[in-house]
Amino acid sequence: MKTNHPPTTGIGTLDDSSKTDYDIPNPQTLNGQEMFESVFGQCRDAGSFGAVTQRPEGGVRKVVAFSVQPSVKKLAGVHSNVKVDHLGGRDYSLQTDNLSENFTLSEPDHLHVVAGVMEGVILRSLRGVEGVVSYRDRKFTAVHGYVFMSTEMGEAPGKTADSLVKEECLTLESALNISYDTASTLQKVHNAHVIHGDITPKNIMSDGQKTTLTDFGNSRVIGLNKYLNLSFRGMNEMSFVVEFADALPKVGTPAYFAPETPFEGSSIAGDIYSMNTTALYLTTGLVIAPIIRKSGWSSKLYNLTKEEMIKNDVPEPVCQAILFNLAASPENRDLEFLISTLGDSLGVELPGGVKTYSCPSVFARTQLSRYSDYEAADTEFLSKKF
Repeated sequence: MKTNHPPTTGIGTLDDSSKTDYDIPNPQTLNGQEMFESVFGQCRDAGSFGAVTQRPEGGVRKVVAFSVQPSVKKLAGVHSNVKVDHLGGRDYSLQTDNLSENFTLSEPDHLHVVAGVMEGVILRSLRGVEGVVSYRDRKFTAVHGYVFMSTEMGEAPGKTADSLVKEECLTLESALNISYDTASTLQKVHNAHVIHGDITPKNIMSDGQKTTLTDFGNSRVIGLNKYLNLSFRGMNEMSFVVEFADALPKVGTPAYFAPETPFEGSSIAGDIYSMNTTALYLTTGLVIAPIIRKSGWSSKLYNLTKEEMIKNDVPEPVCQAILFNLAASPENRDLEFLISTLGDSLGVELPGGVKTYSCPSVFARTQLSRYSDYEAADTEFLSKKF
């Protein structure tokens, strides 16, 4: 499908790189739900990422809003063809066909712009990667003085994997298939020098035939020099992203991220860990990352987790791959190990470059002895389905 790229927005290098709390507002409340949906489409989901709506012309859009109303109160009505230029620091300029107005954003709002631009650059660079939600455009819209930014995307069929688990309509085979497809897509994302940063069941869509990885709002690039390989609209956009990518908060989903993520931020090793905690949840309903951060990875916790997987008929090689990646130190986590065991269990052809592992030899690399043996592992916590 041919995509028409909009004119380049003037985004220059930013000077203020200090980190602040990342508090995104609810875009549906600024002008009321009815007005919001009349402009952006029916809301399908909402949360810390903003709001996802159905585009009348097809596909979806993720909408974020600026929580502090800029000095554009005199701009009444709805203006969909808005250009926003960066002037320096947290100063911007909004332009329509008949108005040019400068305004200053709060730091959280400023980071909304950085994250939105970053996600668009990442998704544009991943076009053609099978299994990744498709990117169409980034737009700014002004509604009665408030400014909204939207990432326009293609449709991701089906429901979130989290919804499928909670609705109890996910069979073990389906859980293994979704895990396999997502892990295979994640490997391709890593091969494109991108870290997803927030692998969770809520960011995986499936209709039973196709699995799509979504929400690249926490994504980063592997290695600073790799920015040169991304698909930027122009040098101004590249300098904007390069300057401020590290200013974005270290965020993610605590129920699934790795123990080191709050301190070190997103990484390939963190993605692998989250992929394994996600696969564990899809196959058993267990959410285990919080107790590992609280109590460490102990022999008792290991045994309780293994017992739960066996009880749910998870194939033994898949059990070994998940347990290995949960216990291994970050540098030893192995995404191909998980892909291989999932593929073998499903009887599908493995992606190119993924070898079939001998589980005992790989599993021997588990770093269980590095972790304290907390005999008071929270058995009640593990017994719950989330």
